[in-house]
Amino acid sequence: SIVETLGAQATVDLYIHHYNRNLLEDLLEQNLGNYNYYVLAPHFFDQDGHPETAYDLIKRIPKDKLLIIDRGVKDHENEFPGVYQDFAKDIFEVLESGITHLRKYQRLILVFPKGELYPIEIMDGFKRFCFFHDFKNLIVDGVDDDEPLDEGDCHIVLAESDLVNIVKKSREQLLRLGRDVGVISYNDTPLKEILAEGITTISTDFQSMGKTIAEQIMGAEDRIPIKNPFRMTLRKSL
Repeated sequence: SIVETLGAQATVDLYIHHYNRNLLEDLLEQNLGNYNYYVLAPHFFDQDGHPETAYDLIKRIPKDKLLIIDRGVKDHENEFPGVYQDFAKDIFEVLESGITHLRKYQRLILVFPKGELYPIEIMDGFKRFCFFHDFKNLIVDGVDDDEPLDEGDCHIVLAESDLVNIVKKSREQLLRLGRDVGVISYNDTPLKEILAEGITTISTDFQSMGKTIAEQIMGAEDRIPIKNPFRMTLRKSL
């Protein structure tokens, strides 16, 4: 939606840093000074998959030409304009918005895949929500093929493969989604509208994110840090 909103007013080039700060450094050396604006998604991890900062590199980009997208720069969230997700706050608040439905379940399970580069703040927000609202909870790194689902559990899944496993297991065990077990999936897609009569999703509004960034570039939106909307789309699986 960035390209769509900018239209013919700008030419957009895309570079991928693959979460690697060394690659970002190379890209900056090759391209710094070549563009009017730089839009950066500051997700970076070390070789062991631990989050790391690239603040020293990001500071090389002139502030009047830099916009941050998708997440803030750790410990410097208010320093750079752009549109960001607050992963811990987002999951806390979105689960609160659906708390009457969650109360049907005895336990909440966050399926957070090990070795995947997901924001760890999601776990922090989940644990905080469960503590404040007194939910029994568990964090696992996957849905085991050999273990049955437990009636009364509601799963919050990040990976599509875990979502598919839960849907398959519920059918095999004759458990009804939204009644016997619940499932909430990250990031809405058209397929989730029809899968298993509808999968409840929690998702940031990527369309809005791109549109707002483009408007900041064009000067139609204030160049300040803006938190992107994050919403639950309620369907039968909850």
